[in-house]
Amino acid sequence: MPTENLLQKIRKHEKFKLFAGLQNIAQSIRRVYSLEECVKLLRKLSNQSVFLVISSDAPLNEESHSKLCCFLNVEYIYYFGSDQPWKKTIGDVSDGLICFSQEESGLNILPSNVESTKIKNLDAETQRFAIRQLLIELLHRYPCTSEAIQDFLAFCRSTCKDDPVRLNQIRKFENDYRSEQAIWWYTKDTFIFRVLNQTLRCCNLSEMFKIRSYITDLYLELKRLYFVQLPMPLCSILRLYRGKVIPKEEFDHLKKSSGKLAIVNSFLSTSLDKTVAISYAGQGVSESTGNVSVVFCMHNNIKANDSKPIALIDRLSQKLEEEVLISTGFIFRIGSIEKLGVSLSNVDIFE
Repeated sequence: MPTENLLQKIRKHEKFKLFAGLQNIAQSIRRVYSLEECVKLLRKLSNQSVFLVISSDAPLNEESHSKLCCFLNVEYIYYFGSDQPWKKTIGDVSDGLICFSQEESGLNILPSNVESTKIKNLDAETQRFAIRQLLIELLHRYPCTSEAIQDFLAFCRSTCKDDPVRLNQIRKFENDYRSEQAIWWYTKDTFIFRVLNQTLRCCNLSEMFKIRSYITDLYLELKRLYFVQLPMPLCSILRLYRGKVIPKEEFDHLKKSSGKLAIVNSFLSTSLDKTVAISYAGQGVSESTGNVSVVFCMHNNIKANDSKPIALIDRLSQKLEEEVLISTGFIFRIGSIEKLGVSLSNVDIFE
């Protein structure tokens, strides 16, 4: 068992990694060690937008939090490592953001003016997704410590506590898992796929932090494959296909969203083979059931952004389906929607 002194050193090391990760993303990073210091700095930065990250062991109470919220330049406050993140949102919630259901398409549509709008002018939901992406970028840089692994296992057990089959899978994972097997475990019919994507899609920042060790392993293995495959003919403008049965209400929202941006809110499994996607779309589903069969045709330029890797994983996948795994955070523009048959629709989306 690690000593308390060792645990403190690990926590300090993790905080250092967090700070280093922030330096790679934000324009400027400042560290302060007291509320008075923080208030003084916020006054000095009155003309700049501020994203405030507060350590979980900082002595911050409701009164202190209220004082920080008074600063108009503070866009968002995140209490790092806490089960109760405090969020500050500026601006009213509007209907400009269309949210797909948590389990279906794996996409969230952003307002059409998001590209030219400052954070403080975006609605609350869009701010939340922007902060979510920032946190995921940080988690990719986070150290995979024994504490992080235990956090992941404990969280998985809490979500599967009434399922003995899943609990057995977690025990096997704990005994057998190695970081270079992240993709292989992702494609197995186990608790991993459900826990990971459900947590990412729900956008609960505290829960996302608890699964940081596996997010990092999956991202790094996917990135390694991306660079191995980059010189190959596969890596150009790709057409990837994803078939889903989605609620009719969601499909109606989708039809009204041509030209808008959509962000991938989880890791997505796609295929190079359209017939595979059609089989997952449940062709033949009647709209009278309240559902619609949809094939998303994704046009990807995977050389454009190596920070969001994409790779062919057919040799690691459980099924021979020419599977391509897409990292969370990809942004697409919704294109045209057309019928492929009586009960099947094609949706073009472009990176």
